[in-house]
Amino acid sequence: VSVRNWIGGLAVAELNFTKTTLAVPSVMIGGERFRTTTAGKEVILMASAEASTCDGSPSTAEMSFEWTIEPLPFGLGEIPRTRTFVIPPFTLVVGTAYTATVRVSHGPSPA
Repeated sequence: VSVRNWIGGLAVAELNFTKTTLAVPSVMIGGERFRTTTAGKEVILMASAEASTCDGSPSTAEMSFEWTIEPLPFGLGEIPRTRTFVIPPFTLVVGTAYTATVRVSHGPSPA
């Protein structure tokens, strides 16, 4: 997808879609798409999710979160299965680009 504003600024994003008959929650990782940090700072990623009610499930049904990060930083330990993923200071390697992904399930329907 590419979007151009009235003064000629351009933003491009790659999106992946999968067609499904399941009621899939809407998920977003807050903040900037690309982040730069220093080794001594912790990195906090937070996901927000809204349950779909298309399948008749109550919107208050519990959702579960599963974070992954590639490449996996040495010594990161177990990644919590919560909305928030905190990467401690001095865990990421300087000069390395990481990709964090969150998978959210609402009942039997993952996003």
